[in-house]
Amino acid sequence: MAATVKMFAFGGVANVAKSNVGAGSDNIILLKQPYLARETITASASAQSTAAATGAAGSKVLLVQVQVGKRIALRVTVTGTTNAADTNDVELVGDTLVEWGEGYTASMVEIT
Repeated sequence: MAATVKMFAFGGVANVAKSNVGAGSDNIILLKQPYLARETITASASAQSTAAATGAAGSKVLLVQVQVGKRIALRVTVTGTTNAADTNDVELVGDTLVEWGEGYTASMVEIT
């Protein structure tokens, strides 16, 4: 079995005012568009890693989208380090935002 994982690197988030009639205003947080890099990986029992290009210049946030019904373990590594993920790393399902940066990479394995 395997899990399809899509990743999108963004330059940050935007705090946007939202008006509510008669209730004042609130803010909503949105990802700054356009995304700076994207990658799709098939996670399996052996660790798979992102390409260096996914940690594009100006990247601040990584959106990780795990295939519906699947689970992965994710390990983020900073510039100049490499560590393969294992099943004891952070477990993700669905859509998750992760702190990200230039030169960062991610390693992942499917959890069965």
